[in-house]
Amino acid sequence: MKINWKVRAKKKSFWLALVLAIVLLTQVVGNWFGYNVTAQLLNAEAAKFINAVFAVLVILG
Repeated sequence: MKINWKVRAKKKSFWLALVLAIVLLTQVVGNWFGYNVTAQLLNAEAAKFINAVFAVLVILG
């Protein structure tokens, strides 16, 4: 089974899922180096909720 990247690149859902996945990855890598982006911008509970929403959107993406 081949993935048609030209068709996939034209869909908004693909780009949304890609951006959200990159945001989640950036948070994880930042935490490895002691830089907590979400704690500086939001409280911890709001950050957990937003990360959960991002994860669901990436899965559905």
